[in-house]
Amino acid sequence: MGVDTKFAILGAGYYTNANADALMAGGVSFLMRMKPNPRAYKEVVRDHLATLERRENTVMHNGRFVYVKRVPCDIGTGGRRGWAYPCLDTAMRRELERDAARRAAEAGLGGTEAFDSMAAKGVFVLVSTRKISKEKLLPLYYTRDRVKKVFELAKQGGKALPVSVQTEETFRSHLLLCFMATAATKMMSDVLASAKTSLTLESMLEILHEQYGIIYGDEMVTTEPVRKMNEAYRAFGIKCPETISLPVVG
Repeated sequence: MGVDTKFAILGAGYYTNANADALMAGGVSFLMRMKPNPRAYKEVVRDHLATLERRENTVMHNGRFVYVKRVPCDIGTGGRRGWAYPCLDTAMRRELERDAARRAAEAGLGGTEAFDSMAAKGVFVLVSTRKISKEKLLPLYYTRDRVKKVFELAKQGGKALPVSVQTEETFRSHLLLCFMATAATKMMSDVLASAKTSLTLESMLEILHEQYGIIYGDEMVTTEPVRKMNEAYRAFGIKCPETISLPVVG
C-alpha cells in the first residue's frame, strides 16, 4: 500500500510461520504474541518456565509483578534467529489457578494430578526480531491496546463508520472531521479519567443534554445543575453561569 512500515506489533491471532516469513522478507521488524500451539512456544516454555520466577526477571507493569526473560529462538520457517520473551503474569495466574482448582475439585482430581494443568497458568510468550529490554517490552507491546482504543473512539465517538461517499475529496474531508472528533473525544475522556469521576464521556454528554435554560427578556436563566452535572463541570474547571445574556437582534 506504499506505507513506510518499519515495525509492527501484532496479537496472537496473527502469529504463523508464514506471516513471520512475510514480514521478515519485507524488511518489517515485529513484536507479536505467540499462540500456545507452535513448537517454538512449547520449547521456550519447557526450557525456561522453571527458571522464570526469579528476582532478576522481575519487572513492574500496571502496578503488578510480571516475570520476563529474553532468550534466542528460531522465527518462521527459514531458521532466522530472533528473540522469545517468556512472561509470567502473577495476577493473571492467581485468577486462572482459582478457576483450575475449582474445575479439578469438580472432576475429583487430587493436588498432584491438578499440578501439571496449573503449572503454566498466566504464562505467555512474545517473540520479536529485535532485542528489546525487559523493562520496555510490555509497555511497547500493549501500545496496541491504546491504538485499538483510538480506533474504537474514531468509529463510535468520531462516527468514522459507516462511510458513504462518492469521491476521494469527500472521503478525505470525512476523515479529517472524524480525526478532529476523535481527538476531542479522547481529550475529554482523558480529563474525566484524570479527575477520577464516576462519569464516562457518554454518560456525561447524556446528563448535560438534560440541562436547559428559560428565556426571560434578553436573558436566559439556566436550570440548576444536578450533582452529576456539577461533577462534570468540576472535572473541566467550568462554572455553569446562572444567566446568559442574549444577543440583541434587530
